[in-house]
Amino acid sequence: SNIGGPFLYFNESILYYHANYPGGKGGYDIYYSTREGDGWSEPKPFEGLTNSRGDEFHPAVPPGLQKIYFSRGNPNADARKPSRTPDCQTFYMASKNLSGEWIEPKPLHDAINRSCEYVLSLSEDGRTIYFSSVDQENHRDGYNIYYARELESGAWFLPVLIEGIASDRTNYNARVVGDYIYYI
Repeated sequence: SNIGGPFLYFNESILYYHANYPGGKGGYDIYYSTREGDGWSEPKPFEGLTNSRGDEFHPAVPPGLQKIYFSRGNPNADARKPSRTPDCQTFYMASKNLSGEWIEPKPLHDAINRSCEYVLSLSEDGRTIYFSSVDQENHRDGYNIYYARELESGAWFLPVLIEGIASDRTNYNARVVGDYIYYI
C-alpha cells in the first residue's frame, strides 16, 4: 500500500491521509487515525461521501471538524502542462449538514479550480488554502503555488500567485509554518 498527503489536525488528535489500501472504494481513498495514548488507532476510511471509485488525495480539515477539503484525480483534464509534471487534480469540499451528516462533496469555485491543480494544503487559520496550479497562458512553467482565502462559506478571494517563489520549475506541496513557506 502507498500512503501520502498527511494532515495532522490542529490539536494533533487526528491524522488524515490518503492511501490505496486493499478493500477501499477506489484507487486512493481518504483515511484517518486518532491518537490513542502514545500511538495511533488502526486506519479508518473517512465517513460520508468523500471517497469514490476514483482517487482522492490530500485531505485537510479546518478547526471544528465541520468540513473537509481534498482533491480528486483528474488525469483527463483538458489542460496544457509539461509532460514531466503530475496529473491534474480538482479540489473539493464536503461539509456536515445540521444533523451532523456529511453531504455530497462539491468542487471549489472555478477561480480556484481553473484547469489543472495539484496538492491543496490548509493554513493554521483554517481559511487560507495553498495549492499548485498550471497557468494556461504560461503552461510550460508547470505548477506554481497560489493561495486563496475563504471570506465566508463558499465565497473566496481570488487566488494569488506567490511570486517570490514562482519559477519555470514545478513547485508544489506548499506548507506554511509561522512566517515561512516550505515547498517541493
